[in-house]
Amino acid sequence: MSYHLAAWAMDVDVPPREKLMLILIASHANDEGECFPSQTTLAYRSGLSRRTVLRSLADLEERGIITRRPVSYTHLRAHETPEH
Repeated sequence: MSYHLAAWAMDVDVPPREKLMLILIASHANDEGECFPSQTTLAYRSGLSRRTVLRSLADLEERGIITRRPVSYTHLRAHETPEH
């Protein structure tokens, strides 16, 4: 968690729904401002619907406050062993 970014997020002048989302995003960010919380995680932690989370993220991106990029995930199946 970047405390610097969390403090910054609290001072950004946006509507309450977007501010909540921005603070949650900041709470997941590293010192470079990168974070990868899922939309489901943001919905759960905010108490908002997933649809409202998506709208909030789009609004923040439209304002130029955040940028989003697709992330690909690789599932490592180390716990699964092949049957011989």
